[in-house]
Amino acid sequence: MSLTLKQRFSDLFRLDTDIDRPGTVAAIRESVAFQGTNVWSLVFAIFVASIGLNLNSPAVIIGAMLISPLLGPITGAGLALAIYDIPLLRRALANLALMTGVSLAASTLYFWLSPLNTITSEILSRTTPTFYDVLIASLGGGALMVSLSRKNRSSNILAGVAIATALMPPLCSAGYGLANHDLAVFAGAFYLYLINSVFLGLVTYIFSKALHLRTPSTGEQADRKVDRRRHVWLTGLAVLVFITPSVFVAYDVVKQSSWRANLTHFEEANLTFPNTQVLSTKITGTDPERTLEIALVGAPLSADLQAHLKQLLPQYHLSGLKLKFVQNGLTDVDMTTEKVKPAAAAAALVPEVTREVLVLFPALANIAWGDMTGQDPGQAAPSVLPTAFARWSTEVPDTEHERLAAFLRLRLNLAQLHVVHEVLPKSP
Repeated sequence: MSLTLKQRFSDLFRLDTDIDRPGTVAAIRESVAFQGTNVWSLVFAIFVASIGLNLNSPAVIIGAMLISPLLGPITGAGLALAIYDIPLLRRALANLALMTGVSLAASTLYFWLSPLNTITSEILSRTTPTFYDVLIASLGGGALMVSLSRKNRSSNILAGVAIATALMPPLCSAGYGLANHDLAVFAGAFYLYLINSVFLGLVTYIFSKALHLRTPSTGEQADRKVDRRRHVWLTGLAVLVFITPSVFVAYDVVKQSSWRANLTHFEEANLTFPNTQVLSTKITGTDPERTLEIALVGAPLSADLQAHLKQLLPQYHLSGLKLKFVQNGLTDVDMTTEKVKPAAAAAALVPEVTREVLVLFPALANIAWGDMTGQDPGQAAPSVLPTAFARWSTEVPDTEHERLAAFLRLRLNLAQLHVVHEVLPKSP
């Protein structure tokens, strides 16, 4: 009974059943070609991916992943190494290099001509490859080879692998970096493309060896020593060039995520006051000189309470963080009225400026004026600045914030005017 159960359990994970070895090799060989259908598929995929990245549309980007023919030469190179087919290896690598070059050139041209040059979250998400991307590419490559080697190949698995191991989006993101002269974006996105390509090919190589894929003319009398040496070199190269850097990036991502989680816990537990409202919190500076700027309205926080909050930071593993409190007693002003409490030096101009701002910045909902007290870390005494508190009805770019601040300073003749920005919550 136990033997039967053991046999059934081992049968669950067998890969040597229902294998179509000649059909698998033929299918991979055919996918290596870069002509006809594959050329047009690549062209469509390039521009669909670039438009999706430009418009920040995940659905469009997924469509480009499904169209892209880049998987073909990558799996072809992995198979060629496994079966010692040097002509196939040369053809696969040449076509992959050609596809990569065409994709980079076309996406660079698109982003250079596009009127939308703001970097989107979809582009940014493909500029910091980590060890998790190595795992995804490896697992996706395994799923691809298991599916390709069956007599009844699953199109669902092929589509899933194309989406999970994205090749076209990071390549087009690299094109965005070239078009905008952003070396960091180009390097990060192209490195992600290389990680996906290399580990898809490496897993194809491993599975091709494990499944004993070969053709009648190749791989029958392979030298075992050469085979082992090649396997060691491939594995060592993958670990050294691709896995090691991605592990460090993944560690930094996990570290930053943990730090932000600690910061959220600190804010939720300690930044609620009976007579004072927290308008906004903002992190300025970079590690290890980071500062949490807290904008407050209502009763000013006492020096003792500020000191107490600073003493709590080590309990949340935020020892290196500095706190900066920006406090004021602001009176809200509707943009359609002239009831204001501005800084005294610009009081006479405020009604007129209020009307002008309403025309120039239609996204503004209301504004407030007052004298704000702020204290920088290490500052002996607080300072008082004339302040405008701008409430926006919707999200606007940072450049719009800067334009408003510049206009107010120039129009009110206040070189030290402080502007606080907030987006009003949407009505349910």
